[in-house]
Amino acid sequence: MAFPFGHGLSYTSFAVGKPQLTFDEANGRWIVSARVSNNGKRSGAEVVQVYLQLPESANSIGAMQPPRRLVSFQRIELAPGASCDVSIAIDPKASNHPLSVWDEVRNKWVIPQGRYTVWVGRSSSTKDLARAGHFTR
Repeated sequence: MAFPFGHGLSYTSFAVGKPQLTFDEANGRWIVSARVSNNGKRSGAEVVQVYLQLPESANSIGAMQPPRRLVSFQRIELAPGASCDVSIAIDPKASNHPLSVWDEVRNKWVIPQGRYTVWVGRSSSTKDLARAGHFTR
């Protein structure tokens, strides 16, 4: 694949540090955090993307699920040599239904039981993704 989903062309280079996954009990959301650095010599923008790998049980509820789905993202702009911390929420109650699968039999969104794996990166390419962690529902 020449250009994976989310791949952007830039005049600078970015690095996404080791991501962390935490649960915000007050709001019922998962938070993905990472440090992003502009390693290049020019100012630029990057879109940090959060992907979710659903549990195997998701495939038996509705249509076959992709290996990973984009569930959230954050655009940042950085000067050369600058870094910043990003915190991106995965809200199970959001209108994009990040944890859910459409159940055609029950005619509603269903959150499958099992292990969810969270990935963070600059595109959907496995070489651009780092595992932030996992959780079970």
